[in-house]
This record gives sequence, C-alpha cells and structure tokens, in this order.
Amino acid sequence: MCSKQAIPEQNPQQTVQRVRRALVRRLSSVSKSIEKTTKSLHEALNAQDLIHTADLIKSNLHAIPKNVSTFTVQDWEKEGKERIISIDPPLSPREYMQKLYKRAHRLIRGLERIKEELEKLKARREELIQMITQYDEGIEVEVLAPKVKKQTKKALVPYRTYLASSGEKILVGKDAKSNDLITFQVAKGEDIWLHADKAAGSHVVIRKIKEEVSHQTLEEAALLAAYFSKRRVIGTQVEITVAKRSDVYRKKGMKPGQVLVRKHSTIPVELDKERIQTILNSSV
Repeated sequence: MCSKQAIPEQNPQQTVQRVRRALVRRLSSVSKSIEKTTKSLHEALNAQDLIHTADLIKSNLHAIPKNVSTFTVQDWEKEGKERIISIDPPLSPREYMQKLYKRAHRLIRGLERIKEELEKLKARREELIQMITQYDEGIEVEVLAPKVKKQTKKALVPYRTYLASSGEKILVGKDAKSNDLITFQVAKGEDIWLHADKAAGSHVVIRKIKEEVSHQTLEEAALLAAYFSKRRVIGTQVEITVAKRSDVYRKKGMKPGQVLVRKHSTIPVELDKERIQTILNSSV
C-alpha cells in the first residue's frame, strides 16, 4: 500500500521571491507594450503626413506612369520643392494613394483609444514598480506570503493563471475537468470567456476587476486561447470566440469540457512567438 506523500512546507520568503519574479516579468511585458503603443501613437499623430502624401499623388495622378516605383512631385507645403515619393510594389499609384488614405483615417480613428491605452499602461507600470519596491522593503510580506500548513497534492490549483497587462487574472484550463471548473465554478457571470473557434482547446477566462476589459487584455487572453488549442501554429491567424461567462452553458449528457454559447463574437489573433512568450512569463 502506497503512503500519501505531503508537499514540503512552503517557505514564506520563497513565496515572496516567486511573486516578485512574476511582477518583474509583468513589468518587463508592460514596458514593451508601452514602447509598442508609443510607436503607434507617433504614427497616429503623423497621420496628416500620410494624407498629405496621398494628396500629392492624387494631384499628380494624370502625370504618373502606371508601372513606376518612384516619382518626383512638387510639394506645395515646401514652397514647391521637389519631393521623391516611393510606391510599395506591386501597387499602382492610385492603389498606393488609397492605401495611404485608408491607413491615415484608421490611425486618426484610433488616436484617442491609443492615448487612453498608453495612460493605462503607464499607470500600471508605476503600480508594478511600487509593488516591487514594497517587496524589496519587506512591506506586506506577511499578507502576501502567510505561513501555510502542509498541503497535499489535492490542494494544487488544477488550472493555469496569468497576469494581464492590466493586472487582471487570466485563467486557462489544463484539461476537460479544469475547463469545467474555471467556467462553471470559478468564473462569474460578467467575466469574459474565450475559446479557439471550431477547435479543441482550453477554456480561457478573464476575471474582470474593471467595468470594461481593455483591448490589450482581450488580445492577451485570445493569444492564450489560440496557443492552448489544436490550432497552435506559430505565425498563423486563429479565430477566437469571445463571450460573457453568463452566455456559456451546457446541456445534460454533454461530455466534460463541452459547452454551448449564446451571444458571442469572434476576433482574429496572430500567434506571434515573442508575444506569446511574454504572456507565458507572467504565470503566477
């Protein structure tokens, strides 16, 4: 008869260091997101330059040969000085002009969202820096790492947990039973539920701490749903089903992990190796 083996008592200081490392990884992730969002902000602020370039092409379309990669125009904003414009192959001058207009208008529409997202990321970075400083100074260590009794293997959490850039927890099932657990026992009605569309994979839940879930957090959770599915192929695009937890249900007789969804939407995500690794590093 085999005896049950207890897990060794957890060292509070080791717990503190483990959580601190997770915070440092999250800080690194948020800092990278700030760099990326700042770049997007600069592009959005320069949208008028794209419109001006498109206007120059438009006013000279009659004189530009169809199959050229570069051409010269007079720039009226610079006192008629000559300016060389390069066209993305294999686009025609007209197609390139339309592409510039479309991109500029998209950037302008997203400008306020980008500004708001950047402010949230900066605020989150300051929170993380403060939390790491508190850990280093030993503040709230007893709260964050209390003494624990010996645990058995049954006490281990049967699902994965990641920290989103916003600080919200993202839960990911490990198998059919843990998928049911996080969806029907852990998640609340207003939490966000995700799953790879028309493919086997983990249930993913965003535990909401704010009224609205940010686009960044939604994208991070969608990437996890794609990664932990049968569609996991780096560099490919995967459609992800998104719904409120209250719209996810199951019928009698369905197998563990199987669900039905009422109201939902789908969003595409591209499985980028670097972004996935950053999110995986936020495991707690």
